[in-house]
Amino acid sequence: SEEGAEYSAIMGDITTYVQECTVKFITGAMDPDSDWDGFVSQIQSMGIEQAAGYQQAALDRYFAR
Repeated sequence: SEEGAEYSAIMGDITTYVQECTVKFITGAMDPDSDWDGFVSQIQSMGIEQAAGYQQAALDRYFAR
């Protein structure tokens, strides 16, 4: 349950950021060619890899049953 709480906290912020940037990419406020690397770096710094690790651990536990 601790992993679930941490996952939710991480993904809540990431989801909000991704939604905001998606609109900016679509409207042209952000350029995919020049802003994409910064976008990826930002979600990595927000903990996307840790969140993916939580999901993988949950999947591994499920398959181990």
